[in-house]
Amino acid sequence: MSGERAMRDWYAPLEIYTLASWLRVVVVVNLFLLTFDILRDEGILLSLLGILLLALLVKSLPDGSKSWR
Repeated sequence: MSGERAMRDWYAPLEIYTLASWLRVVVVVNLFLLTFDILRDEGILLSLLGILLLALLVKSLPDGSKSWR
């Protein structure tokens, strides 16, 4: 069915784009919250590790130009 295939080709890249957008927002929020960890002087390494892993996840997501087949 070409309609189902066209919908899948359109929906999957949009879903990946939305996920990447939200992950970028999460990285920015975590960078903001890092200031509180610095002020309290605890959990800095875990916060930095979490920010690094989220940034790597954003970079590892496909760009959405290829369809899911």
